[in-house]
Amino acid sequence: MNKFFLLFLLAFIPSANAGVYYYPEKNESGIKVICDDTLPLHRLRFDDGTEYALKGDGKRKYRNPKFATNKLTGRWANPKNIWCEYVGLSKDEILPVLCQAGLKTDKGIWSDNKINNAIASIKFGQNYPDNLQATAYKTCNYGGYLK
Repeated sequence: MNKFFLLFLLAFIPSANAGVYYYPEKNESGIKVICDDTLPLHRLRFDDGTEYALKGDGKRKYRNPKFATNKLTGRWANPKNIWCEYVGLSKDEILPVLCQAGLKTDKGIWSDNKINNAIASIKFGQNYPDNLQATAYKTCNYGGYLK
């Protein structure tokens, strides 16, 4: 009897989902935020609210959060009081994310200036060698960031 009651209760426990978000404009080369927010999202977000769905958005891969730190000592630094983990990224960690996004924008390959600008400025600062589109293309294709 107790086993059936326990199984009945377990059926009502929701599965944990985690949103994985990349903010290229935060920090020197961006941050990755993993939030226990019940949303299996994989997104690239900019300060002005522009958001891009990345490969795997809404898929099972983002269903169960994998946090590096102990959840009891994690951060609750957001207005909705959701537990999130904030990880500073290096240039080599954020550029593959941006390069994949640059290939899949609604405007066409390498035609979104917001993503192109993020790629160029993270790689070269404000003095990039070519126009935005060419710099983003060359950085991603010849820099080994497209895998």
